[in-house]
Amino acid sequence: MLDNLATQFEASEPGLERMTIREKALCLNVWLRANNLTGIANPRRDYRRMRNCFIGQALLHPPHESLPIISSAIFCSLATRIGLRAQSCLFPGHVHVAVFPEARETLDSNNAVLSDEGDSPDIIYLDPYGSDREVSEDILRGLVSSFGWRYNSTLFHAPTQPWSLMMRMGHNVIAMLQNEPYGSVQDEPHVSPLDTTQPVSGSSVVNREAVKQSFRWLRMILHRPGTQEWNEAASSLILHILDADDSNWRIDFWLLRKYLYPLRPNLDYLDIVRRRIDGFLEWDTKEPSVHRERNGTTKDVYRVGQVVYNKRLSYVGIVTKRRRAAGRDATGHTYNLL
Repeated sequence: MLDNLATQFEASEPGLERMTIREKALCLNVWLRANNLTGIANPRRDYRRMRNCFIGQALLHPPHESLPIISSAIFCSLATRIGLRAQSCLFPGHVHVAVFPEARETLDSNNAVLSDEGDSPDIIYLDPYGSDREVSEDILRGLVSSFGWRYNSTLFHAPTQPWSLMMRMGHNVIAMLQNEPYGSVQDEPHVSPLDTTQPVSGSSVVNREAVKQSFRWLRMILHRPGTQEWNEAASSLILHILDADDSNWRIDFWLLRKYLYPLRPNLDYLDIVRRRIDGFLEWDTKEPSVHRERNGTTKDVYRVGQVVYNKRLSYVGIVTKRRRAAGRDATGHTYNLL
């Protein structure tokens, strides 16, 4: 999708190769906003929507709305594809983009004009989420000051490391969950892409739980193993996966065994975790067998010819025979697992 968008942009600007870096950056920003690929049309209503936190939703489905951090990621992704150096900058309350030239070049010239004495290259700041124009450094300094920062504001002008971007995105997603209405636990394929109140497909409740689980993994992956932050994140993830009342995340067992075990974390309960996970996995790998329902033990909820599908293990169960016990008003069914 990003490659296709970059191709579309280049085709729309036949003189792109003759533009300066500043002109290319501004042209790309205007093109993205003109095609409604960044920003949110009605921030008052839709800013706090979980759907706007995901670049896949923004790119695939009109109206392509996204939070500032996602809008900046879209800009940077396309900028890289057309030969620009662009990175996101995390300012308080907002995310901007910094575009800077290659070594010994400037934003307004394609020639090597800087000396070897270490002249600092200039930088252009953009806001793909909210503005077509270049953002001045005075505006950025005012933004920092409005949040009470009284120290060196240039710290926010520097390109942000991916770690910080991912953590900020994760916290944004969790914040969105506080504003998402509870929905049905059933699939919702009828949701129109134009309905920005929720993701395009899937159950509202299942989507919310999947997002929370993703954040638990994110916290553990991004922290260095053995630190207090990592231990807390790992404990939260493991305990949630092993919750006796929630089997939705047993699919994560193999991930824990493959990536967590070799780290040998200093967790007191890890031996218990290993035994439980290995026991579950051993049970899952058993060969499926025919199961016969005993007389009178359950309600008559299945009929001959019905098919039952186990989503987690991909087993298909078929009701192949019904029999009625003599003298008793009870039924039994035979299930063949394929």
